[in-house]
Amino acid sequence: MRITRIAYYCSYTRDPDDPPRVSDAFRTEAKARAESEKIRQQGFFGAVEKHVECKEDYQNDSAWLPDWQCAGESAIQLVDYF
Repeated sequence: MRITRIAYYCSYTRDPDDPPRVSDAFRTEAKARAESEKIRQQGFFGAVEKHVECKEDYQNDSAWLPDWQCAGESAIQLVDYF
């Protein structure tokens, strides 16, 4: 059975030429914004993103992937820059 969730991530970097780093998943936007403030204070810049993710019920927690089939919205949405 397919399971879906909404998770928030911070993607960030110090140098625009480097690939961004990605934080752990957060269940709420408020927690992701609090983490982005900590990251910003360390000299990084980036974005808070909202991801609609899915996995099969028998898969472990590392199997969450963007749900590109979600109805009515994009699987990855930009929430805010920091």
